[in-house]
Amino acid sequence: MDVNGSNDSENINKVIVVNQKAVEKVLIQWNKIHTGKPTDKELDKLLKDYMQDEILYREALLRNLDMDDEGIKQILVDKLKYTMSDSLNISEVSLEVLKEYFNANKDNFTEESEINLTFGQLYLNPQEHTAIDLVAKKLLKNIESLPYSQKMSEKGDKFYAGSYFNNLTKKELSHSFSRSFVNELIKLPKGQWSILKSGFGVHLIYMLEMHKQKVKFEDIKERVKDTYIIEKNRDAYKIFYEKIKNQYKIIIDSTKNGTSE
Repeated sequence: MDVNGSNDSENINKVIVVNQKAVEKVLIQWNKIHTGKPTDKELDKLLKDYMQDEILYREALLRNLDMDDEGIKQILVDKLKYTMSDSLNISEVSLEVLKEYFNANKDNFTEESEINLTFGQLYLNPQEHTAIDLVAKKLLKNIESLPYSQKMSEKGDKFYAGSYFNNLTKKELSHSFSRSFVNELIKLPKGQWSILKSGFGVHLIYMLEMHKQKVKFEDIKERVKDTYIIEKNRDAYKIFYEKIKNQYKIIIDSTKNGTSE
């Protein structure tokens, strides 16, 4: 501590250095808006603005104005994540690594338009049945050992889009069913009956075929690379966070409003 009672960190914080790095910084901001170099007078104004911002910024920190400000907190959190991610420097990845990653994660690169479904259904209209869930369970019990045939659709009610859907993509099916219903369809097992509900009623579905078209690495190489880098950054962030988390002591205050009663 010096004779004025100020600590070293406070003194250091109040030293504003205007060097070549500072000049380059203000020129970068200038070039975002203007073309050509600033005049000497303009550069002098830029540097004065830079010094003013630095002084006010550091004074704000000394007065703890950043404390409990959720907006500032989120900006700093995002900046730390970005800085940490950027420091990985894994933008260049070998083709061998990308191909290995692609082969291990092919299903993740299958687009909706590349999934084709073939299935039959028995439809139950809620306006035609009371206790429709019981009706569906009873019907399922009667047919669960039988494979689907189009003739079986007579056991159900008439559905406006039909009872048999042949080799259709998710996008094509979305014209007849909701997206959420179609997302449930692709989870169904092949070669057996399943019950699904929709806004139309109850559907007994027999999945006949589900074909995922083969995706070629050469066609989506850049997408594979982007996905790989995002995943590696996410993994690195988890490691980074766990490492620094261990340096902090977490205290869970169980008293009401953080105070003792």
